[in-house]
Amino acid sequence: MQTIIVTAAIIHREEQILIAQRNKDADHGSKWEFPGGKLRFSEDPRLGLSEK
Repeated sequence: MQTIIVTAAIIHREEQILIAQRNKDADHGSKWEFPGGKLRFSEDPRLGLSEK
């Protein structure tokens, strides 16, 4: 089995939480999710959440 490393964040500010909805044509389309994604093996999870 292949290991996939992922990261996610719950961003809470001023009584609001950031959440995104997937594109309807994407895998698991129209579902809601927290910001995050797949990481390279050596990538720091905190950097995986930053803007590129």
